Amino acid sequence: MALAAAASTSVLPCSTAETHLDYLLRNTQSCVLRPYCFFVSWQGVLTLAYRGFPPALASLKQQISDFYQSLSKESPGSRWPKTSLAAVREGRRLTPAQLQRLNQLCREQSGIFQTPGQMKAQAVMVSALSTVVYETRCLERVISRHVVQLLQPADLSDAAADEVQRVQAVVAEADDEDYWFHASRDGNRENHYKSPALGVTLVHELSCFQQQQQQQQQQQSSSTTQPPPAAAAASGPCA
Repeated sequence: MALAAAASTSVLPCSTAETHLDYLLRNTQSCVLRPYCFFVSWQGVLTLAYRGFPPALASLKQQISDFYQSLSKESPGSRWPKTSLAAVREGRRLTPAQLQRLNQLCREQSGIFQTPGQMKAQAVMVSALSTVVYETRCLERVISRHVVQLLQPADLSDAAADEVQRVQAVVAEADDEDYWFHASRDGNRENHYKSPALGVTLVHELSCFQQQQQQQQQQQSSSTTQPPPAAAAASGPCA
């Protein structure tokens, strides 16, 4: 389903001062990720699964794979787009009853993504990508961040059929009788995400997180010059 015509693109020449990855990112069109459902993935990790990588991101992933041949083979978990929301606590394991309840809640709360007229409202705009050197996999501790803006205007094309089918096949596993075996497997507990583990990743940072960071930075920068309470109140908007 096309929401808008794909924008025509022109390739920007590579600068001698930039890396090839920067060049690939600069020539990638902005696009949207459309939520598909909440989903309990392997090891009990709660995720928000998207309908599939849109054409712009699918093409970028292929270009990166073709150029950087020394990269390790892509893991199955990164072949479908998602946002990891929560993990099982260390030393704990989901019971069959807990998994059943979580799956029920996921189905109930995912209904908004299939509501007519809501797909566009729920879409996540991907207008920039960040190369992040992290100290923890949950990205709570970041060593460096390099942000590259993508091309405008955005291409609002939906994910290709094979991308959508890949996500649907992954999510459908939750209906298998033996899925509890995968959802309760060891690994990917809380410490996996929060313990020190140096690495590099290419991500789209959700805007709500960016806004929160900007607000925190503004609060920190203004704390040293904060006026007295009376003056601060007086400087507010007039009724």
